[in-house]
Amino acid sequence: MTARLRPPLEKHVQADVVRLLESMGASVYTLGTRRPRTDWQGTRQSAGLPDLVVFLKRPGHADRELVMIEVKREGGKLSPDQERFRALCEIAGVAHIVGDVDDVIRWLEDHGRLAI
Repeated sequence: MTARLRPPLEKHVQADVVRLLESMGASVYTLGTRRPRTDWQGTRQSAGLPDLVVFLKRPGHADRELVMIEVKREGGKLSPDQERFRALCEIAGVAHIVGDVDDVIRWLEDHGRLAI
């Protein structure tokens, strides 16, 4: 019988995504990872907000592009609140990426931000 490896924890996937983006000169802000030291374990933020708010450098421009990233490990699914937030981003023309570091790399390649 072969042992099945567990997917990495989402916090480790998120750390990989942050390292990648910061290595490209992006400004990365993390939401909702610090929890209060009380009995209530919520993050004290609105439901549906993404894990990362990123200001990504645009090649050949002085300005930056706003990108929202909802980090998900393998098999992770968006909650209904996260689906609504993603839909609002689409309406507003704000990039919204869901997934792991491979999904972020794919988005960067597809949008001309990364040439491999």
